[in-house]
Amino acid sequence: MRKLTSLNFSMGKLATLTIFAALDLIMLTPQARALDQTWESKIIEISPEQINSEPLSSVTVAVIDTGADVAHPSLQAHLWINSGETGRDSAGQDRSQNGIDDDQNGFIDDVHGWNFADQSRKLKDLHGHGTHVAGIISQTAPNAKIMVLKYFDPKAPSDLALDHTVNAIRYAVKMGARIINYSAGGRVPCEAERVAIDEARKAGVIFIAAAGNEAANSDYYPYFPADYRVSNIVSVTAVSSDRKILRSSNYGIHSVHIAAPGEAILSTAPGGKFVEMTGTSQATAFVSGVAALLLGREPEIRDPELIAQHLINSGSTVELLVGKTQESSIINAQRALAIRDSERDAFGINSTNTSSIDPSLFFSDTRVAQPVVHPELASREASSVQKP
Repeated sequence: MRKLTSLNFSMGKLATLTIFAALDLIMLTPQARALDQTWESKIIEISPEQINSEPLSSVTVAVIDTGADVAHPSLQAHLWINSGETGRDSAGQDRSQNGIDDDQNGFIDDVHGWNFADQSRKLKDLHGHGTHVAGIISQTAPNAKIMVLKYFDPKAPSDLALDHTVNAIRYAVKMGARIINYSAGGRVPCEAERVAIDEARKAGVIFIAAAGNEAANSDYYPYFPADYRVSNIVSVTAVSSDRKILRSSNYGIHSVHIAAPGEAILSTAPGGKFVEMTGTSQATAFVSGVAALLLGREPEIRDPELIAQHLINSGSTVELLVGKTQESSIINAQRALAIRDSERDAFGINSTNTSSIDPSLFFSDTRVAQPVVHPELASREASSVQKP
């Protein structure tokens, strides 16, 4: 089974959560705040002007998680819609709920995604984790369309979570997602999962994965799926407002690619609420959001390794992260989205609207890192049972 990678929850009056060993529940007033009013916006250098400076193509982001509150006012406009399951069928019935697999993809009435935990169209989030992750992505990238893929339900048997994950990855690829956000993981690898991620790579899909909250060096104690040696994976750890890696977060100069904000992040929660959560789950969502902005501007780029390396190499170098991540850096939206010179962007494609860009923003190092070969584990957990 897999652990979700959020440690601290501020769930207001939501149902009691019991799946973490050291769960921190904090009451707060359920209200949203604009991204530009937060410390995390300053850390990743993102602004409303930057996001809205030009029209962006919509980008489908598959969130493989605990489901989502699809009725949440802050999420409704950002949901992916399966056009093959909307409108009217030949009998005049609403295709979104006619009980027919109208698009013949093997799933009935999958308008916004699919629940692999109980094989249904019901995406209700009984946990809160998936709704929170989806909210971070949609707030960071308004052009993102969230494909809700539920692999875990706290009320359902969890021994099949990896099987559900594999099926969700393949659904995301089949239905056209460009980005997969996976804010979960565990110490035990699964070959079927690795193969599914590699299939996603071949289809041009980037896989953003949480580095995990084990407070461990992933170079020696890998955390999967973040640490599979597949080139479309970006492994993300979490930092606080002072740019220090969280005590709970995994790290590794070879295995962890980049950091992002992950402490007390306010985002959406079931029931139209807003709560704070902490962990590499939240950091992962920020990177997925920046990736969605990038692909919204450069939709023709289909090489996920190129995209991954650009996100990694354009980060802000932080001395406190030396020895903690591959490039000792935090995701930087401004650098990721801006061009390297006045005529051509980071992918070598002609661009416009560049006169205001400071060329000193960018690294000159455009190396593509070689796949990491992890050292043999000194030990490996004997049990594959890992509860969220």
